[in-house]
Amino acid sequence: MKNRIFILVLVLSLYPFSKIFSQQDKAILYEDPSLTIKPKPVDKEIFDKWIKDNNKKYGEDPKKGPGVPLRVTATFLVDTSGNVVKPLIWRGIGFGFDEEVYRLMRTNPNKWIPGYINGKPVSTKVYYQINFTTNRNLIMKENNEEYK
Repeated sequence: MKNRIFILVLVLSLYPFSKIFSQQDKAILYEDPSLTIKPKPVDKEIFDKWIKDNNKKYGEDPKKGPGVPLRVTATFLVDTSGNVVKPLIWRGIGFGFDEEVYRLMRTNPNKWIPGYINGKPVSTKVYYQINFTTNRNLIMKENNEEYK
């Protein structure tokens, strides 16, 4: 009897986390061909300038060795209002850079144009790479290739 109660309490305590992850799964992926308008920053230059100006690790060298790229890819949702929500680190490099990208995405004040399907805004999952060396930040594919 105690085991059943314990399992029930455990399942109920994990329920809110399952809602967070399931909401991200319901979002349309940026690469989805049904998107008639893809999400993007309202003004990419302003967005990139904000990232550079607020990035505490921009230009920092983590002493990882030559040829190691200083890029972190995050995933987040662009909701129907154009807000960046639920950021997660998709491909990190450690040394505090992952935490910095997470902080930047959470505190980002810039709006995005939401994705649209048939004239209606939809939540869209975006993979976005922050480059700590050049500030050449890009929307990426899920496999971490540049989206063209």
